Amino acid sequence: MSGAPRGLLLASLLAATLSPGFAQTPEDSFFDDTAVQAISLTMEPGDWAALQRNVVENTYYHADFAWNGMALRNIGVRSHGGVSRLPTKPNLDLNFAKYEKAQRFLGLPFVLIKANNRDPSNLREWLSFQLFRKMGFPAPREAPARVLLNGRLLGFYIIVEHVDEHFLERNFGESRGRLYKWRNRSNYEFDDLGDGASNYEPMLELKSKEAAGDWRDFANLIQSIHRPFGPDFSAATFIRSLSRYLDPGRFLAYLATENVLSDGDGIAGGLVGMNNFYLYQGRGGTEYRIIPWDKDLTFSGLERDVLEGITRGRNVNLLAKRLVGIPEWQTAYLRALAESATLLGGTGGWADREITRETGVIHDAAANDPNKWCFDHACGTAEFESDVRWLHAYLSERARNVLAGGARAGFRVDQAP
Repeated sequence: MSGAPRGLLLASLLAATLSPGFAQTPEDSFFDDTAVQAISLTMEPGDWAALQRNVVENTYYHADFAWNGMALRNIGVRSHGGVSRLPTKPNLDLNFAKYEKAQRFLGLPFVLIKANNRDPSNLREWLSFQLFRKMGFPAPREAPARVLLNGRLLGFYIIVEHVDEHFLERNFGESRGRLYKWRNRSNYEFDDLGDGASNYEPMLELKSKEAAGDWRDFANLIQSIHRPFGPDFSAATFIRSLSRYLDPGRFLAYLATENVLSDGDGIAGGLVGMNNFYLYQGRGGTEYRIIPWDKDLTFSGLERDVLEGITRGRNVNLLAKRLVGIPEWQTAYLRALAESATLLGGTGGWADREITRETGVIHDAAANDPNKWCFDHACGTAEFESDVRWLHAYLSERARNVLAGGARAGFRVDQAP
């Protein structure tokens, strides 16, 4: 690997990359999903072998990075993820500031390049994040990429925007509050672990750099959820208390979006309890805002019950159950469910058209990935094309199934948005 001078090299090429009047910024171009991006990484072969050998560890290694005529020296690269870590084609965290603290790439301190080892289509998370944005939730941007390692094709990846201070500034206009990444613990569903703030610290991993962690607000949230109704704590008082920490309408809209997508590993009705999201408290505030993360297990069940994880199923979310026990908030959930399903659409609808469009963009690169894995086995073109067909089949039925499920739960068409 070459030496490690500071900063961005070849920055003068940017003027050639973006012609006058070009609508996109360089950052927009990097997350442009209308083309397959080309990323090149250069690492010492021994370092790459060590990363593969120790793929379950978070050890950083030195690398050089290049994209579209722009290059960075001396970035940090490490394996990323949970059960999806595989040595042949690992998910990779690219930390541009790991060794050079002021170094950024197009203003970004980090990005993730995701191998999608649990998604044969490579499209589930990309489409899910789009639906979350349509429902008003900030969600990471994604773009397809071919990744070269030391001049050889490593495989087809998805560039995923990191949830970090840059993301917060872009979506909330500030980044000096408290950002937490949720860490799943033992099928937790907003259970009462007592009023001690430290009891909840293991589940809320502080990611902020400028704000110290404070788990007292979360402990107060839990106590509000579990306080019994009575003369001094009515349903209206409960909603006022809850709203200090979490907007009940937005929370239910988030769960509705997950349900429409049949998310098998989200906040409600997931495999292991609440999972795969960030919480952000703006500077000086107490309210938590939800940011989705890791949505490659969406589109998992065409017939998923609209109340799965809400009042039914193996893992029932205790806050959701309490909210929908109040008639007006049950209506709010079902209304959000109808809105999300209508946005998703059926055959020929928005999501179906997006799948067709993006398949045309990525087909050759994804189908010819030499290191593609599908859960526990190597896979290729047949699995990719079969899974794309499944997504189209899902979209042909899911919205209709959701709306029918809402009707069975008592939601009238004239209540829809």
